[in-house]
Amino acid sequence: MDADVVPIIFIWVLQNVARTSGYTFVDTTWTTGLEVSEYESYKNMRLFKFEVPDDTVRAVFSMKAIVKGNDRCPNRKISVNIQEGGYPLHNTSSDIFPDKFYLNRSMSISLPGISTDAHSTSTELYLSVPKPGSYFAGAFISEDKDGKSDGITQKEFKEVCHYFITITMLSYTKQGTQQMATSQNNAVQLGPHGGGMYRMFMPNDVWRYVISINKCVVHTNLSQCPVVLYTRSASFPVLRGRDKDTHLMNCTDAGIPCRSTVHSPLAGTWLYLYINNTYNATVDLILSVLPDECLSINSAPQRRSQLQSPISSDSQVTVTVFPMNEDSQTNRTAANTTETQVLYNVTNQEGKCAIGTLGRFQGPGDFRAQFWPHVEDVALASTVVIPVGSKVVWSYEILPQSDAGGTLHISVHINSSSMPIKPYNTSVKVCIMRGRLPLDDTGVTCPDTNMLSPNTSDGDSSESEDLYIPYPESGRWYMGLQALCYEFDALSNQTKPVLCTNYTLLDLHVSLSPCVDGECGKYGECRAYSSGMNIYSTCVCFTGYHGYGCTDTSQALPESVQLLQTMLLTLSNLFFIPGIVLAIYRRFYVEAFVYAFNMFFSTFYHACDRNRLYTWCLMKYDTLSFCDFYGSIMSFWVTIIIMARLPDEAKWFLHMLGALGISIGVEYDRYSLPAFIVPFAIAAVVTFGSWMYQCRKRRSCYPSKKRWLCYLLPGILLAGIGLCVFAFAETDENYAYTHSVWHFTIASSVFFLLPPRRRKSDQCQPGAKDRVVTALLDHEGNTVQAII
Repeated sequence: MDADVVPIIFIWVLQNVARTSGYTFVDTTWTTGLEVSEYESYKNMRLFKFEVPDDTVRAVFSMKAIVKGNDRCPNRKISVNIQEGGYPLHNTSSDIFPDKFYLNRSMSISLPGISTDAHSTSTELYLSVPKPGSYFAGAFISEDKDGKSDGITQKEFKEVCHYFITITMLSYTKQGTQQMATSQNNAVQLGPHGGGMYRMFMPNDVWRYVISINKCVVHTNLSQCPVVLYTRSASFPVLRGRDKDTHLMNCTDAGIPCRSTVHSPLAGTWLYLYINNTYNATVDLILSVLPDECLSINSAPQRRSQLQSPISSDSQVTVTVFPMNEDSQTNRTAANTTETQVLYNVTNQEGKCAIGTLGRFQGPGDFRAQFWPHVEDVALASTVVIPVGSKVVWSYEILPQSDAGGTLHISVHINSSSMPIKPYNTSVKVCIMRGRLPLDDTGVTCPDTNMLSPNTSDGDSSESEDLYIPYPESGRWYMGLQALCYEFDALSNQTKPVLCTNYTLLDLHVSLSPCVDGECGKYGECRAYSSGMNIYSTCVCFTGYHGYGCTDTSQALPESVQLLQTMLLTLSNLFFIPGIVLAIYRRFYVEAFVYAFNMFFSTFYHACDRNRLYTWCLMKYDTLSFCDFYGSIMSFWVTIIIMARLPDEAKWFLHMLGALGISIGVEYDRYSLPAFIVPFAIAAVVTFGSWMYQCRKRRSCYPSKKRWLCYLLPGILLAGIGLCVFAFAETDENYAYTHSVWHFTIASSVFFLLPPRRRKSDQCQPGAKDRVVTALLDHEGNTVQAII
């Protein structure tokens, strides 16, 4: 059955299942055979994007892999990684991440073994009550060759095998979910052993909510409230099994009112509630959900010439930001700088927090943006004040398309040089979370992997705490800031917390860049790739380095070996010098120029190799590449043509014909085998044709046996060895050595293949002329010999 028919049949079947199950089929997304390749780095990832709507009960991904080619194409395993909100990561031996990288994802699933066997069935993945939003699938051919390296084979000799994968997504929604209002009482009636699904929208800046059943009336004499309530942000709660995002409140053994507090819910999304009556009687409820929001920063700035007196715990919550100027990139201290203070207009009281939004300032190029505190579209430097006892949150938005393929960098540093001298040390808890405010009743809190903790006791005030997030998930991200003070107790040899009495200055830098801060170190290049409409940056590493930032040295070559390889590839071209000198000596000036051209551009082409550490480019890489291939093929051409016994006019014509034809072939496809074979075949036919003509004319072998034995056969043997090494022995690992052998053999063969000048000599050495002996008959019929 054709692979393109499978998704259509699959959709039809699931549509009928949906109708009989009470679901409503609302969306279908499929792809038609996207080609995949073997995974070397993230550039080989093929990305698919799907959208899951609100109120989705189930999402089904169906994957079918196929191979197109001849019957000798092997079956391969295709891996698929599915990620909610952002591009999927692939953390394997080929993609190790540097230090300080945050790799935890909200939802990520890997399917490692989808076979391309024609008899295999589709692979299905079922997601129960998934969160709405964008989902990305990344596909590639699994590494299943046991680390064996492929040879560098001409494409005409390779099996033409193309591997494709089709992914279909179907989503089902549950209609009829009733809506409630937050911050007010909602009346609910549940039938015997009945339940109901409800939803209400939570505001953007909510950091906790309190759910309360304020009244519970059972239509019997039961004194307890037989109600169990499930809540979950963004999607329906999971009623069976364990789910870390589903909160359960059991009021069966609790009094009325029955309350529960949930911290760090998903902000700016729907909150779903399922209320279950566990008793065989009707129950009337009064239910309320009270969200606590952080109050927004007042955007009206107030100018002050210097910092005010230390901010006490009962003062207004204040953030201090400094105007951005030319020096702010290198010196963001508060000293001698006119500052802009943005007041929250929020007094510090229990249960309150303040939140501000970092403005986005787009830089040039893809995946380049800075996030700064701002006032009315004016970017300000990033030194902020954390007042005593405050819970301060900053938020910023990661866009789904333009930001997804970059790397988010967060850097924090306590600006102790501009703070008042204090008898204690200060640390700052900086917690980063996506979609949630990282707060609870005690202050800023989140898992250790999301936490940064700059400290004034580290000794070096210039040190900063950094966190990198590769391919960040789209949506709103939150950073919670809280200052903690402590001192060292000499008696117990431990630190103990103390009450902070002064504000804390924190340098806060949030930026988006391709790769790792826009680069890949000295062992790689940062490049941008696209897969469909999805654009991403990735590092292309060389000399055995691997990883997201080309920092994995497990297979790296020492720099001394890299230098040796570069020297071999460049200096091996000097073997052309004997051939050039010999050509000049024999007055083959055109041929000598072509050999010099080939030697020059081959040397600088390999010196400019983009996949090596030691590089130096005389001109554009593509220009050097063209001249290297063109010079190599022209060297073959002029050498074979000069070996032919032709009139000078014919040689000049053939030289011009070769120059024009070879330039077209090299420009069309310099890596193809015909670009080498066609000129070689034409020149060989011309040369052998001229030799046969000379043999017939002279009635003896041409060239002579001595020339064949002393020069032609050694030259042909050297050239043949070089061609065999080039075509069959080269691999990525031994390329520097085998290609240097190719340089040596081809350049050395010229020394033997160049024909001699005409002179009377039969010595078996370079420069000797063949003796052509022709049998002649005199007028009397006697045989005589003449040397021609």
